[in-house]
Amino acid sequence: EGDNVNLRIYGNDITANDGYSALAMAPHLAGPAYVFRNVFRVTAGYGGYAFKLESSPGFTFYIHNTIDSGQNNDGWEYPGPNQYLYNNIIKTAVNPLYSPDAAGKYNGNLYFRPDGGPIVRKWNGGPDYYTVTAFRSATGQEQQGRQGNPAFIDAAKRITSSSPAFDAGIVIPNFNDVSSAWPYNGVAPEIGAHEVP
Repeated sequence: EGDNVNLRIYGNDITANDGYSALAMAPHLAGPAYVFRNVFRVTAGYGGYAFKLESSPGFTFYIHNTIDSGQNNDGWEYPGPNQYLYNNIIKTAVNPLYSPDAAGKYNGNLYFRPDGGPIVRKWNGGPDYYTVTAFRSATGQEQQGRQGNPAFIDAAKRITSSSPAFDAGIVIPNFNDVSSAWPYNGVAPEIGAHEVP
């Protein structure tokens, strides 16, 4: 929490089992901050969040993360105008995106809420969206977004070619292109933290 100038958070496997969030960046004031290739789990039943972002106008890029948030916990809470969410798996018991600002950018994410409730709650303080299709149609966001069960195969939250996250992400220079440290295999990057070998 703070200015977080050129902050990089990557390659972590985090389980929050006694608190309200796996990663709290509230406030995050300046940036840029990069949060990528992490696995986040929230197992506590407090009604918390994988990412707590309230009052955070700083530039942040969330790329290729996997969120598995159970019980009463959301995914992203109050993502602000300078938040960029690309190629993340967002599996949550309740709201994958809670009260996101319309000036943020969302694309290539896979959403899964098992109870069929809204995947986007209080968009810009207003409506809820239950499907990626409805969210895309109303806002122009998630042009390559998807919805469905990521079908994790192990505790590390890996996927196989049968997952809707397979070969479904967008290419992002320096994060998954052929010249990056994490080049994708196949026809497109996987959504989430892990690339299928």
